[in-house]
Amino acid sequence: MKTQIAALCVAACPALALAQADDQSQSQAPISTAQTMPQITPLTTPGLSPVPPSPPAYDALGVKGWDTPFPPASDTIFADMGGARSALADYGIGIVGYSVNAVAYNFRNDKTPGASYNGKYPTYFTGSQGIFITYDASKIGLPGGQIQVLLQAITSSRPDLNPTRSQGIGTLAYFQSFNNDEFEMKVGWLQLSNEFMGANIAGSFTSGTLGPNASLPVSAGFSYPGLTTPGFTFRYNGPNGFYDKVAVARSIPNQSYTESIHNNAFGLRLSFPNSGVVTLNEIGVNQPAAPDHKSFWFRAGGVYNSTQYTNFETGTKQSNYGLYALVDYQFWQPDAGSPARGLYAGASISYQPPNRNLYTRYYEARMYGIGLIPGRPADLLSFVVSYNGLSRAALGAVFPGQPTDHYSQSTSLSYSFHVARGVFIQPAIALVKNITITPHVPLAVNGYISVALMF
Repeated sequence: MKTQIAALCVAACPALALAQADDQSQSQAPISTAQTMPQITPLTTPGLSPVPPSPPAYDALGVKGWDTPFPPASDTIFADMGGARSALADYGIGIVGYSVNAVAYNFRNDKTPGASYNGKYPTYFTGSQGIFITYDASKIGLPGGQIQVLLQAITSSRPDLNPTRSQGIGTLAYFQSFNNDEFEMKVGWLQLSNEFMGANIAGSFTSGTLGPNASLPVSAGFSYPGLTTPGFTFRYNGPNGFYDKVAVARSIPNQSYTESIHNNAFGLRLSFPNSGVVTLNEIGVNQPAAPDHKSFWFRAGGVYNSTQYTNFETGTKQSNYGLYALVDYQFWQPDAGSPARGLYAGASISYQPPNRNLYTRYYEARMYGIGLIPGRPADLLSFVVSYNGLSRAALGAVFPGQPTDHYSQSTSLSYSFHVARGVFIQPAIALVKNITITPHVPLAVNGYISVALMF
């Protein structure tokens, strides 16, 4: 049997894939088993690390339209070395590169026969490399517009467990804001995992995170790194942080991840025979930390996918859907001069119907602190407990006659060190119950370390 492929989260987030499955389960779209493996990424949130009172002009050229902040170019290894970024900014060009690489190992030295998962042996389970290029369209008479390109490559030492090695276009899109940013739209080839949910702890593209980040809706049609799809988004930004964001896009194909990557060439394929249309709607209230108030972010959304999925109970075909809700609140703010510093609590929940999805329920509780150690304002400490429930009907169809675990649970502790400008190291430890679907593996004590570089 082949391993299920977990959704690779945002470009700097490690891919996580643990449980075994065959191509039948793959055909239900890539499944996130990430609750059994920490997603380890660095911390780079605007305003957390020391920056000049007025951010450099090139920071404004970061990718626009995401739910989470794009990391500032001033917090990269090269920053404005030789004045290169400032010179490019004069022409409206912004560039940020990244390299994230992570390894895992089960310290219990598990020898369970037939079990295969990231960490059973020392595993380089994620390599994500890429470069973002943006162009300020106001330079050609389109104020509020931006052209966005992401070139990326995904690697690992175990492509049988993780997303297949690939390279190509991660994003090719045009962004436009209207009426003083009250409305935003984007059209092109998108990674919806970047555009919705804001699942990363601390709400940042490169914040340290653990768990699957509520990425269950990926199997309902979300596109993500490695499987970019054409579509568009539209967002309304209302008063007091309220927003409503919708998307219409081609769904990821209803076939194995490996097959999809092989058929997707350089990432710009318009249509697949086994994919329909996915629509999303997310409503939320996002109030970033400020000197006069604490951070608060609530968002909830729904995904509908017209692609036909097999009903495990009846054997018929039908469309698919997913629901999710997340909330994060800053309950301690020690320094109004650095409002993002402090302690936070959050929770996530995701649901998909069990008669057409292998993974059907996800719950997460988290606590995290930003800048808790004096003199280290950009470090992140996080503690996450997560639970992922599996469909008994799907287990019976995918693993007939085999003993299976019907849930997995993870308790994780992580610390992200902002070592230097553009350099991040994050160790983590996790107790993982039911790290595979079958065969049963004793409680895993998994260690992880990620080294991430921003250029």
